[in-house]
Amino acid sequence: MVFRSTSLRVAAGVAALALASVASAAALARIFDAHPLRTHSGCALVYTPRSRMFQVDDEEAGDAVAGDGAGIAPSHPKDPVRVLRSGGVFQSATYTGEHRFEPVFEYYRGFDTMFSAESPLASAFGHGMTDVLMLGGGGFAYPKHLLTTREGISLDVVEIDPAVVSAARRWFFVDELEERLGDAARARGNRMRVFVADARAFLDQQDRLFEVSLPDPAHRSVHAGHRAHTLNPFGSARDAREHLRGRLQYNAIVNDCFVGAEPVALLATLEAAQAIRRRLVPGGIYLTNVVSRDNCGDLTFLRDQVATLSRVFLHVHIVPCEDERFGGEDNFLVIATDSDVSVPAAVPYDEGFLGEVLRD
Repeated sequence: MVFRSTSLRVAAGVAALALASVASAAALARIFDAHPLRTHSGCALVYTPRSRMFQVDDEEAGDAVAGDGAGIAPSHPKDPVRVLRSGGVFQSATYTGEHRFEPVFEYYRGFDTMFSAESPLASAFGHGMTDVLMLGGGGFAYPKHLLTTREGISLDVVEIDPAVVSAARRWFFVDELEERLGDAARARGNRMRVFVADARAFLDQQDRLFEVSLPDPAHRSVHAGHRAHTLNPFGSARDAREHLRGRLQYNAIVNDCFVGAEPVALLATLEAAQAIRRRLVPGGIYLTNVVSRDNCGDLTFLRDQVATLSRVFLHVHIVPCEDERFGGEDNFLVIATDSDVSVPAAVPYDEGFLGEVLRD
């Protein structure tokens, strides 16, 4: 009887493995150019979905498509898309053709809202938007967009995971971006440093030295000029130690940090908001991406984030970033600043909307 029970369990296990193999084969049939990746938060996969949703004509982009990639129709459907998937969600995406420096996810363009405040800030405080800090690198979608559409930007990117930085260089065209920035004729005055660090620690410990991630030595023949440029991106007269820490203050700080589908809790607290404000110049702007749950059915974190930032900044704005091309949860851009800048796309809210003030 024991033998028979064991045999049944073995048979059931074999059947389950067979079904899993079939499911895995079906899943793999929907993707190609797959590269597994072990990251700080677990296993991830870089791949190109085969779904029609990524490569159909514009008029077909709204069709429902089953399988991986369903619900995502890019702005340039003729240009294949490569994604970084981790924790059950898309962490980043890039076009692989001529539009590779444009963001696939449209909410990234919302971060450009900082430039609508540039003229008022220049008049009131004497500065524009030249020194920017990006918390969360991922596939570097926004850095690629920012540094290829603007001029005179000094960008510091903080990414906790060196494996993600390497993946961004290898599969998301960050190596090409760095090559461009290393060429003065094409850089247009733009510069970028990549810090491998915890974002909260970077904000809190402004005098600490952090690791500056350089292009892969395997690419040295391509990036030799930029390698020196990255080591000393702000001029040879500066102390070399200066290049191992962030700037004391920034004109704008952008937060796009997530662990899987969850925001980084220690970047959402009152203490984090105070650290962010200290790292901003007078009148500087903080922009953070907040994702709603259940298709805007649960705005708890958005309400808590607005309540928390309102304790530190004079003005907090909410800008919806819905995109009909993307299914699932909606993004909100939360903008916090002490300057009285106009944000036409912001939605009004009252005291009753505010949630709980989050603490460390």
